[in-house]
Amino acid sequence: MTLVAKGRFLSKSVSTSQKLANLSTDSPRLLWTWLLPHLDREGRFHADPAIVKGHAVPRLKNHTEKAIEANLQELASVGLIVLYQVNGDRYLQFNQFDENQPGLRKEREAESQCPAPPDKLRSKSGVVPELGGELASQALKYKLKLKLNISYDANTRRWSNIASEDIEAWAKAYPACDINSELAKAGEWIIANPAKGKKSNYRRFIVNWLSRSQDRGGGMPSRQAEHRVSQIGASTKQNHSAEYWAKVRELKAKGLEGQALIDALAEYEKTKGGAQ
Repeated sequence: MTLVAKGRFLSKSVSTSQKLANLSTDSPRLLWTWLLPHLDREGRFHADPAIVKGHAVPRLKNHTEKAIEANLQELASVGLIVLYQVNGDRYLQFNQFDENQPGLRKEREAESQCPAPPDKLRSKSGVVPELGGELASQALKYKLKLKLNISYDANTRRWSNIASEDIEAWAKAYPACDINSELAKAGEWIIANPAKGKKSNYRRFIVNWLSRSQDRGGGMPSRQAEHRVSQIGASTKQNHSAEYWAKVRELKAKGLEGQALIDALAEYEKTKGGAQ
């Protein structure tokens, strides 16, 4: 008789794992841990963020599908899992699964419904390069990006080694945050707290900063921001629609700031009002 396992063994070696320590936040660590009980006898599971969400973290609101995708990419980039595709479906496999499951009796469990990575060829990035070229490329870029040491120059108030992929990934993982604004706030905090502002890992500092901001509701949009825009004349309304704030982000993405942004928003509302 074949059985479906109720859980998996979690070794105390996780506490000293360098790969887990290298992850940017606790978010991918939690996902890795909570995926473990759902693995089949080969250490495999679906890698579709919607399926992962439904099984591993259904009650955690901050773990959106976008956040899960970013976490899976990071787990693959440090070699904790393998990501691959077969016939258009995405799967994952935990590395060293058999070694970390003492007493595993595969003959008593149901066969894996997830296909194995073809030929079990794995790159150092943890991704099967022959499959899903875009997925492999994304994970490789992410791994290379992690090697760059982010730094902050208090004299020029400028961050260094933050790539556009970083901004995009953070925007997906922390949708309530205006990333550029939060980076500016973090920089000002560093200047105001020189003793505490010296960090050995600024990437972790930024991610923790964004995570706290997200938990507080972020700043995009905020009531204070709405009031400031109203006060300077872009609009007489203080409670704008989601469509309005989407327009704000669109214009800011195009590089509009200050009076140019105000004028563009005023023109947008005038045009919108005339169309109604």
